[in-house]
Order: sequence, then C-alpha cells, then structure tokens
Amino acid sequence: MGATALILVDSNIWIYYLDASTKEHSKVKSALPRALGRELLVPTVVQMEVVHYLVGRLAGRAEAHVETFLSQEADVEPLTGGVVMEAARLLLASTGQGIGGRDACLLVTAKRRDATILTHDAALIAAAKELGVRTVDPAA
Repeated sequence: MGATALILVDSNIWIYYLDASTKEHSKVKSALPRALGRELLVPTVVQMEVVHYLVGRLAGRAEAHVETFLSQEADVEPLTGGVVMEAARLLLASTGQGIGGRDACLLVTAKRRDATILTHDAALIAAAKELGVRTVDPAA
C-alpha cells in the first residue's frame, strides 16, 4: 500500500479494535493505527454495524466508543441504490461463496473507489481476490 492508498476497514476490525475483550484486540490494536495514517473510507453500512455491536455489547460504556468511532476523519460512503444494485448482482453471481449483502456492498464500494479492505473475514478475502480487490488481515 502506498502512502495515498484508500483504506476501507471492515466492521470486524473496528470491533476488535474498540472492544478490548476480543481475542484479536491486541493484534489489531497495534496494526490499525498504522493503517489509519492513510485516507480512510467508511461505508455507512460499516458505521451502523459497528455502532450496533458497541451498543449491544458495551451497553452503558458504549457512548464514548461510538462518539470516537463516528467522529473520526474519514470519507463516509453512503449506501446508495446503485451500490445495492451492484451488490445484488454480485450476490446472484456468487451464491454459496459465504458472503452476504453487507460484504457484497463493501466489495462494490472498495472496487469502485480502488480501496484496500482491512478484514479478518476469510470469505470476504476470497471474494475480494476474485474481484481483484486488495485485502489486508491485521488480525492474522
């Protein structure tokens, strides 16, 4: 990745970073800040998934984490009808590959924006490879 690389961080990596009780936390805690020195792309679907997890898992302690997560400097990518249509086509073409609708939206967004996806999701990594989308697993 070059210094100007666009980075799309998958929900699971944000969750590992923000929730110290996860077994992947220590690896991601040291790896993620290095990646965040680059331009960050955050799809709204990732924002909502991370917020949902934090509120459900951390309850009364979630507010500060949610605020920190949502206030970071990033290029926020909305979930549009065009992304959903392209993601639907991808899902129809890749039935049985282990990706769902959210993953398909991330793949479409990363492909459109030439972004590298940081994820610990093996199915997403495999699907990205098929599409020529770069991935990095900071929890490996």
